[in-house]
Amino acid sequence: MAIMITGGTGFLGSYVARYLVKEQGLGDVVIFDRSPDPDRIADIQDQVTVVQGDVQEPLEVLGAMQQHNVEQVVHMAFIAGVEEPGRALPYLRFQTTATATVFDCARLQGIKRVVNASSHAVYTASDDGIALTEDEPLRPSGGLYGACKVWTEHVADNYNGRYEMEIISLRLQSAYGIGRVNRAKTWTGGLLNTSGWKQPNYRANAELAVMGRPVTMPPDEQIDDFLHAHDTAQACWLAATAQMPEHCVFNVSNEHRPIGDYTRILKDLLPSAKVTTSDKVRTSRTLLDNTRIRDELGFAPKYTLEKGLRAYIEEVSCRIKNT
Repeated sequence: MAIMITGGTGFLGSYVARYLVKEQGLGDVVIFDRSPDPDRIADIQDQVTVVQGDVQEPLEVLGAMQQHNVEQVVHMAFIAGVEEPGRALPYLRFQTTATATVFDCARLQGIKRVVNASSHAVYTASDDGIALTEDEPLRPSGGLYGACKVWTEHVADNYNGRYEMEIISLRLQSAYGIGRVNRAKTWTGGLLNTSGWKQPNYRANAELAVMGRPVTMPPDEQIDDFLHAHDTAQACWLAATAQMPEHCVFNVSNEHRPIGDYTRILKDLLPSAKVTTSDKVRTSRTLLDNTRIRDELGFAPKYTLEKGLRAYIEEVSCRIKNT
């Protein structure tokens, strides 16, 4: 029986695929992607099955599930960012249709367990330093992106209640890891507002610094949530395979630390890098409490910020060396 990852060569989807192959030793991983990026899975491409298909097309999704005897699905295919101005309707059509198609095809195929990649964007961003639990009211701060993530959770609840499915939604914190710089840019078909990618999230600064580019970090004293993409993948695996837990929604996060720790570690690991610190305070931060997923699913993050940044830099350096 196989596990299928939609958007499996995206930034996080590729981490999930590598985790399943390398950490769990699975030989029946199916990657379903509209525009597969072979570079993202170059190290495991001979150990996975890649199916090129559109998550908006039920026959393509259901056909892949049937052909490969899929038992669980990790749904990662989603446009990660805000819409291109004037293209709200096609953006919304993709975000909602893709998720509904995956859920319903799983129902038709008799697949109960689906992991729905939700987001911290379902919450209102805050600077009060309080880590939010899953019981916090949902007030999305991420524009249409956050609103669509809330919608996916409500649809999941409906399928769980009406059709006895086991869709688990993971509210993922922003992660860092190789590929963060070019996240989501290759397959969005003009729906993503690319101007938002001119300055990547500062979590990608380690990758940019390895590439020889100067980087600017937010103020040292600000506290943020630091989650390595490998640990995001671990959470997806646990959600896909655990016995049905008490809850169906979980925050996924790791360490809450001053951003200055990232800056210090980056400078220590790359002493020749051009790293400056801004005095401009970031206003859109959300700290997540991960007690529930630790208690119910046994989530145990592997990467401290020190270990995670070292691994990040080594991965980027290795990829540059091999290209």
